[in-house]
Amino acid sequence: MSMKPIKIKRRNKYKMYLAMKKSEELAPYLPHTRRWVGKKRLYQMLDEHGDIVIKPNRGLKGKNIYFVSKQDGSYVVQIFDEQFLFIKKHKLYRFLRERIGKVSYIIQKRIHTAVVNGNPFDMRVIIQRNSINDPWKVTAYKLRVAGDGKLITNANTGGSVVSFKEAMSNCNIPLNKQKGLLEKIKQVSLLSAEVLGPSYNYQLIFGTDVGVMRDGSIHVFEINRGPAKRGFTPDHMKTIKEYIRAGRKAKKKFKSNTRTSN
Repeated sequence: MSMKPIKIKRRNKYKMYLAMKKSEELAPYLPHTRRWVGKKRLYQMLDEHGDIVIKPNRGLKGKNIYFVSKQDGSYVVQIFDEQFLFIKKHKLYRFLRERIGKVSYIIQKRIHTAVVNGNPFDMRVIIQRNSINDPWKVTAYKLRVAGDGKLITNANTGGSVVSFKEAMSNCNIPLNKQKGLLEKIKQVSLLSAEVLGPSYNYQLIFGTDVGVMRDGSIHVFEINRGPAKRGFTPDHMKTIKEYIRAGRKAKKKFKSNTRTSN
């Protein structure tokens, strides 16, 4: 008997995480994530993981993200390309609290991804379907590399897009771990869409952000309901647009049939 899906109305990374975590098959690929609710939660996550990422629950484009590392009894916070050092834990909390304010945030275990030419990278995988009755398909993917001295791969923060082949030739993932890696990333991304799809009334596209560690292990950072379409190859863009056009027609027909039946 399948579990009742968590219904999500708007962009909410924490609810997305909870919905995906209900899947025993997908759960192992999800970094431990909690809501930011104050001092105690921050300290718990730091004590448990050492390195964490604090990001807006409804944030976009890699903005206002804090990477916090516990190092020899002190704490380092990196924001974009700036670093701040705190000797005392309560001063770290005060700094973050003043910046976060009343905005909804989440705390996630940091995944130290593999690097390309010394810079962290991740992948954005597009998963689409023509209608809610059709199966999900991987239609595009791109590999994003952070700029020098930065940890975020988004283009607006200085990240760049390289081919998967080029990245694998210049990364620190051993050759034996690269075999079958792309297909595994696609499979996990597809699974994320299949699991999260029922949480929305009529969702036809997702963009899954996937990180890969040096040992080849895969981690789903988050899923975007309206992923940006920039940076993909011409062939991938053609496929994305074909699915979008088909989806619009199917959605229009679905709404028309719904009105008629009512």
